[in-house]
Amino acid sequence: MKPDVSLGNRLRNIRIAEDKTQKEFADILGVSINTISNYESEKRSPDCAFLEKLYGLYEVDLNWLVAGAYIYPNKSVKDLTPVEQQLLSLSGLYDEQGLVNIIELLQSLPSHLSN
Repeated sequence: MKPDVSLGNRLRNIRIAEDKTQKEFADILGVSINTISNYESEKRSPDCAFLEKLYGLYEVDLNWLVAGAYIYPNKSVKDLTPVEQQLLSLSGLYDEQGLVNIIELLQSLPSHLSN
C-alpha cells in the first residue's frame, strides 16, 4: 500500500484492503474501471454520489478520505494531546513528498519502538 497522503492513494488503499481489482471495485460502486483509475491517479476527483456510496458500503471516514485527517465528533484541535498538536503543526513545514518520506520512515520502524 502507498502512504495515505492523497485522496487517490486513500481510495487505492481502501480497494486493496478489500482485496478488489479496479474492475471489481468499479462494479461494486457502479462506476467504470476508467473512473476508478482516474480517481486513483488523481486525474479526477470523486463526486458526492460516489463518496456517499463508498461510505454506505464500507463506512469509510469521509473526513479521512477527503482531507486525510481523522476528525472525531466533539473533539477539536484543542482536545488533541500536546504530541498530536506538535505533529499537526509540523505537517505544514513539509511538501507532499517530505510528508511521504516521513510516513515511510515511521512505517519502517520496528513495531516495538511504536509502543
